[in-house]
Amino acid sequence: MSMLQSSERLLMSVFRRINARGGAQLMNYVKRLMDDLYQRLPACLSLGSMSRWDDAIESVAQSVVSIHFYNPHGFDTVETSAAQATGFVVDMEKGYVLTNRHVVGPGPFRGHMVLYNHEEGEVKPIYRDPVHDFGFLQFDPSAIKNMDLRALKLRPDLAKVNVEIRLLGNDAGEKMSILSGYISRVDRNTPEYPSGYFDFNTCYYQASASAVGGSSGSPVINADGYALKPFNQCKRLGLTAEAEDVVRKSFPKNNNMLVAQRVLPQGPCHLQVEEGDILLEVNGALVIDFIDLEDVLNSHVGKLIHLRIQRSGADISVDVQVGDLHDITPDRFVCFSGFNFHALSYQQAQRHGIACRGVFAAPCWKDFGSSLIHSVNGNETPDLSTFIEVVEGIADRTTVTLAYRKLHNLESLITTTFTVDRHWYPEMEMRIRNDLTGEWDVEPLADPIEYPPPSPRVVSFMEITGINPDFARVPKSFVRVECATAPAPVLDHAEVDDFWGMGLVIDANLGLVVVSRAVVPHAACDTSIVVAESVTVKSEVVFLHPSQNFTILKYDPKLILGSIETAVLSSDRPLQGDTVYFLGYTRQKKVVHASTNITSVHAATLRSTSQTPTYCATNTDVIDIDTSLGQACGSGVLVSDNGVVQALWLTYLGKDSSDIAKSTRRHFGLSVAAVQQALAHIRAEGSTKLRILPAEFGQIQLAEARDRGLAEELFQAGVEGNLADWHHFLVCKQLLENQTETEGLKEGDILLKLGDRPIKSMSDLTISLEDENVGAVVFRDRKVTKVDIATLAAKDIETNRVIRFCGAYLHAPHLAVRQQRGKLHSEVYVSSFCPGSPAHQYGLYAAMFITNVDGAATPTLDQFLDAVQRIADKKRMAASALRSV
Repeated sequence: MSMLQSSERLLMSVFRRINARGGAQLMNYVKRLMDDLYQRLPACLSLGSMSRWDDAIESVAQSVVSIHFYNPHGFDTVETSAAQATGFVVDMEKGYVLTNRHVVGPGPFRGHMVLYNHEEGEVKPIYRDPVHDFGFLQFDPSAIKNMDLRALKLRPDLAKVNVEIRLLGNDAGEKMSILSGYISRVDRNTPEYPSGYFDFNTCYYQASASAVGGSSGSPVINADGYALKPFNQCKRLGLTAEAEDVVRKSFPKNNNMLVAQRVLPQGPCHLQVEEGDILLEVNGALVIDFIDLEDVLNSHVGKLIHLRIQRSGADISVDVQVGDLHDITPDRFVCFSGFNFHALSYQQAQRHGIACRGVFAAPCWKDFGSSLIHSVNGNETPDLSTFIEVVEGIADRTTVTLAYRKLHNLESLITTTFTVDRHWYPEMEMRIRNDLTGEWDVEPLADPIEYPPPSPRVVSFMEITGINPDFARVPKSFVRVECATAPAPVLDHAEVDDFWGMGLVIDANLGLVVVSRAVVPHAACDTSIVVAESVTVKSEVVFLHPSQNFTILKYDPKLILGSIETAVLSSDRPLQGDTVYFLGYTRQKKVVHASTNITSVHAATLRSTSQTPTYCATNTDVIDIDTSLGQACGSGVLVSDNGVVQALWLTYLGKDSSDIAKSTRRHFGLSVAAVQQALAHIRAEGSTKLRILPAEFGQIQLAEARDRGLAEELFQAGVEGNLADWHHFLVCKQLLENQTETEGLKEGDILLKLGDRPIKSMSDLTISLEDENVGAVVFRDRKVTKVDIATLAAKDIETNRVIRFCGAYLHAPHLAVRQQRGKLHSEVYVSSFCPGSPAHQYGLYAAMFITNVDGAATPTLDQFLDAVQRIADKKRMAASALRSV
């Protein structure tokens, strides 16, 4: 909307409100705002020549600024975000910039302005209206060195229907955009948006200019409890002919009156004014527009006013005490467990027609975001002080019961549980708005409390009847694994969510559990196991397999008293056509079972997205079965007739390279042979030193191998046996970045032998845990060649170090990135960023490599740290970043 939507009387009302709050210094310049605009921008308000438009635009452009800002905390209607908008200078001496309230925002704000000549200056918020869509930012005038910045003065009284206008602003993200149009209405009710902030109790001017996002910066203001209705609608509400006649004679050009649209429960008008009441007089004077009503309200804060209204044709007189909107506008919030909580705002209360009280959870990724918190662990939390008293004594990692209500349905009480996080988010603090500095002062509240040592619990598994007793024993090795990945940091591009799946106990004495890596993607997850759906025990990651899609967890076995058993693992690999018994775990957390056959054992062909590469199983064989239960269950096992586990049934991440439209989560079986190798080493050493080949392999058919020149005599020169007996060959598709082609493997090599073992399938790629180098026979350039391959330690390609910088989370490129790129730009990789951070504002996005900081190369994390630690807080810096694709 254009600033031409304002009016002189309206501005005076606004600044009287500011004066009442201690802003008398803002009053003096209001009178100076009224004469300059018409002199400098005559064509905006009357028809004129194009030369006058050119002169006016050139002059006004010196006052318009582009505002680049971000909101680092969710607060009230605002989510964490970064955006651009428009403002214009209204006082050069004090450095005041007028813009929208939804730009200044009700919560924490960081931003800078960009002038017409590309010069920049920091801005801080000094005022945001409690209701209407305007606010003020402030800059330091002495910091502007290279531009004659001017204050724009206004003549809003000249804005009328059919007046031609121009909008100068940051439209659609442009630094300066000029849009033309005509004022088409001066009495438009404010639009109501389905979510977020919206203005009310005022009229907007409507123009035909096609402004879009980024042109925000020119609000219309005024307030309190009524919406505009034309006379014909007022008649339907009971307006008498006599009252209409009085109003029409007093205001012959007016076609509207004020009607109560919402009355807040327990507010000043509660039980006195009803929805649909028509306002006639305030303190004995006719009032038909928002501007006059606001004048009275602003001058009577804390005092009684007399209203005469009509209700169903009857005159009613009531006395109402005027409240102060600033007193019910939250100016502080509590940070607890990574979430923000504050008092419910008047903005939210009026939107939903509810009482302006209670504790509000700011927008967040949890279901209770944007809700009223009713109680925590059964303790009601009617206000912020009580909420603090209730939660400050809750220990880290404690699961609490939270009851809350959605604002649109207060009759429904929703109960959920969540785990308190005081290790990723140790601070519990109050943030209080400081209008002098534009900052939010921090007041520490409570130190984190460590989770008390748990006591052993007795568990009892439900017996499964009606099946082979050997099969019925297997679920006594099942546990439910719960994994929570915090929204920050997001490592390895893993999804932010709470996951769960069935885990299999592979050593009850040591407390070892194997689970899909789709459930536990990296070591920074908070994990726990639920035994017999009755007892929850914390666990930790001890091993992540880089290619076989499983994670091994460890829990304290002393905490479980009961019949939990170690699963018996087979030493044989399952084959196509084998009959097995499937026991799966459904989404309803129930065990289902069926006899089935293995229909296929084949190489996994799953691929990760190239935009943000996530973990994906490679160099592995997977198993298909012919029961529909397989795709209904994300986890389970395949067992032989005697109850020995042949394979794990796991969820796999990634898209099938043969059909990219298929789901990113699929279900296959995995032979337990790979698990046994890692398990044996953990039992012996307490951890595993697994090594892998530094390449990703694909599978080709014998016919393609022949087409590449692999003849019988060449094959027998490297491998004993007949070429016709081989149906598949493995070919090197992608080398990891730290490998070269001068030695070892090359892309395109057909792998024939590894050590002294022929390689016929992905399952044959297993190497000894200690082999730093392994000999191989490959077919390359139509010749059989012997090579030595340097292997990689699995621990060296897992993320074990994270740096947070300006809201971006940086670590060395994880395996999925290395598998997609032949060469890395650097070892400084952006895994994720926090919305509403400097990284978000300046475009330091996920899947970028930082290569340079202020002219210094940053090929490693250590060199990056050395470069940025020399940069002072709030100082500008230059960084070079390249996308991964």
